[in-house]
Amino acid sequence: MSDITQAQIRDNYSKELNSRFKQLRRWAMDNWPLPDQPLTTADFSAAEHEIQLLLGAKLHSQLPASRPEDFEPQYLPVTPAPWP
Repeated sequence: MSDITQAQIRDNYSKELNSRFKQLRRWAMDNWPLPDQPLTTADFSAAEHEIQLLLGAKLHSQLPASRPEDFEPQYLPVTPAPWP
């Protein structure tokens, strides 16, 4: 039995899914029935974005997450407090 780690399994899955998506996109562009309105890679940007979200957050959900206090605040309060 091979000694494949969970990280290697996730990486292999990610590579395979990306490869299959690229093949699907190429097939869809090559076989699009409207030659006067051809598909471009931009037509698949939303699907590619969703796949990347799936491969990033969902596939690696078991990795240790950083606590919110480890980051800088998104905004700084600039309005002065009123006088008592």
